[in-house]
Amino acid sequence: MRLFKRKITEDEFRVFEKTIIGSFQKVKKDNKKLRKKIALLMKVTATLTPLLKRFTELQNQFTESTKQSSTNTQNTIENEAITTIKPIKIKKIIESEKCISHQLTELEKRGLIWIGRLQNEAGSRIIPVRILTDNLYPEKPSRKMKTTVSNILKKHAELGMIHRERRGNYWYIGLTQKGFQELKQLFNENSLPHLRKLFEKHQ
Repeated sequence: MRLFKRKITEDEFRVFEKTIIGSFQKVKKDNKKLRKKIALLMKVTATLTPLLKRFTELQNQFTESTKQSSTNTQNTIENEAITTIKPIKIKKIIESEKCISHQLTELEKRGLIWIGRLQNEAGSRIIPVRILTDNLYPEKPSRKMKTTVSNILKKHAELGMIHRERRGNYWYIGLTQKGFQELKQLFNENSLPHLRKLFEKHQ
């Protein structure tokens, strides 16, 4: 028998044959191990895929929740007074002090009227300052009128007609007993429920 142009003996052929068979068996064995590893990898992948999908869903929900929470934070704070404070009970105003409305400018009187109107509509003892600013100057940016409104409220506070509260980053205001009395003097009426009609008439 000849192999690679050289005549070999029977024993050499047997050794060569045995070597070839051993090589194929080794390849077969390695292939079997490789198939086991591939099967294990596929099993792990099948387990991780739903977990990764669920993680992505939770991550998206968290992102959306954070965005929504940030958007609603300001509205939540501004509405806190209305949702947590019991509606005020309108009491009969007793004229115990001399009217001081003559010390107010027309703008300061208008501000006092708006405070009473918004407070009555909200059914709360306090309202956010920003809402007052938006109603006093509906056609102007609130940030530009902040100083003007602050000066108006400062005069009201000095005369004891309003009280102020700070909640977080926001200021809230409400009429005092003297403030209600001044409204009565301005409109010559006895109770706050008439304020809306009186305000419209005043306009």
